[in-house]
Amino acid sequence: MNETTVRLILDGRVGTLLFERADGVQVVGSGTMASLNAHLLELATSDAVDVVVLRSGPGAKTFIMGADVEQLDGLSALEATRFAGEFQDMCDRLENLPQLTLAAMSGPTFGGGCEIALACDLRFASTRMRMALPEVTLGLMPGGGGTARLARLAGASVALELILSASPLDAARGVQVGVVNRAFAPEELDEGVDAFVQVLIAQSSPALRLTKGVIRRTLDGSLASANELERLAFGVLASTPEAHSGVSAFLARRNGISPNGGKARA
Repeated sequence: MNETTVRLILDGRVGTLLFERADGVQVVGSGTMASLNAHLLELATSDAVDVVVLRSGPGAKTFIMGADVEQLDGLSALEATRFAGEFQDMCDRLENLPQLTLAAMSGPTFGGGCEIALACDLRFASTRMRMALPEVTLGLMPGGGGTARLARLAGASVALELILSASPLDAARGVQVGVVNRAFAPEELDEGVDAFVQVLIAQSSPALRLTKGVIRRTLDGSLASANELERLAFGVLASTPEAHSGVSAFLARRNGISPNGGKARA
């Protein structure tokens, strides 16, 4: 089987992880995992990139269809546990990137591909997208973090419904249950993603990274500990040059002072 390749394309403060396969049906095998892990490790130490977009390549028929099922055939319990652990580690690495991550789901997003999308901070979808965790039809269950992440986003009842029925979720219902942030006509997805990325990179790097970090940590602890972390992060941000500049500019506009120090004209 042809391996799905992953390329990292850097453009200023934006990185794109591009999934490509000759037949346009992206699956995640061992080579794909190794390549994606290498890129994630590079991004984790990058101070230049603030937003990472996951996309399928030109002519793709899917976003990511899932793990390479051939690699699961005949595995022992120990081998299958190790495989699931490696996939979970990869998704954790994606979720824990300091950058904002956005999955641009242009088409079917099943199994391991769905788990990769769920590990992103944001999910934008084409109306031709269908996402599912259909492992139950193979006598299995999600093994790459899908059970926990879907329940965290949509609630336990919705997660049980979708996983145990193997029912695909379309973009409209994805928005309804909180799994998809925004849905677009197929021809408008790339433009919609690019426009939102521009909104993100208009913000300061410290604000983007600290806000993501605080919200992510909030999910793992009590409200009191989350509030303490938010308070400390706010203090750090308030002392940055970007915050000083932003506050000064706001006050100048409110007081009718032009950037050169004179009174602004109506």
